[in-house]
Amino acid sequence: MYAGSLYYDVSLTLVPEAVRLLREFDHPNKAELLQAGSQLYSFVANASERLRAITLPPELQQFREVMRYGFLSLKRVFAEGDWRAHVLFTELVAELKPYRHLLEWLLRAPSLPSKPSVVEVNTVAPLFSAKLSAGAGASVTLVQKRELAEVSIVGEVVEEYFRRYDVQGQVVELEDLSRPAALKGTADVIFAGSPDAWKVGWDTLLSLALTVLKPKGYLAYLLPGNFREGLKTLLRFWDISPFPEPLQAVERLRKSGFGNVIVNTQECFYAIFAQRR
Repeated sequence: MYAGSLYYDVSLTLVPEAVRLLREFDHPNKAELLQAGSQLYSFVANASERLRAITLPPELQQFREVMRYGFLSLKRVFAEGDWRAHVLFTELVAELKPYRHLLEWLLRAPSLPSKPSVVEVNTVAPLFSAKLSAGAGASVTLVQKRELAEVSIVGEVVEEYFRRYDVQGQVVELEDLSRPAALKGTADVIFAGSPDAWKVGWDTLLSLALTVLKPKGYLAYLLPGNFREGLKTLLRFWDISPFPEPLQAVERLRKSGFGNVIVNTQECFYAIFAQRR
């Protein structure tokens, strides 16, 4: 069985667990999610049957446990106002084997300029820009939606990343990420790749790149393959809408004025590297 398919099967089998936990706290999309979960009964049964026939490799077991922890982090945010678990969940996602492989692939991109100005989008753990700053002397602007930036623990964690990696950085709070007028044409590189960045959605992420990138600037996005069922419903618990399939994303980028588009797919994630014309 194709290993990538296993990630979607594992995701399907996690949906009933997420639904059970969802009943214990208030979620803004609770009714919709409960209904979506109930409609996947046959899909979940088939996925469970396929998984019973194999021994899950360690990376799949890791994925399952990280997503289970993610459910707990959601409960702590909505029921208790405690964001520390969400920060840890974001960092754990970055440790998933396919995600980690793609992040390193983007960081090794030979076209990246020296000492670039980098914009990273809406994350509580700016790992990409921090590592790029440490390796290439980048200056960093972390763009956050105001509702995220106003969480005190988020500010503390970002400051710690900047201190640990000796980042020359700033945080810019925006009410609407689709209107970053103050950052127009300021970035050599834009990166989006965290669960909070995925919540922004494909259309806004593309619009943001077109606004903030300089001519010949680079887009580096690490995205979930939630165009396929399993991960599609699972990520709805984080209010993450489906992203386009890789080939569709490539076509959209080319039509929007990007060239030299390269895609790397790993299991249920994919990364896109492209240069603005």
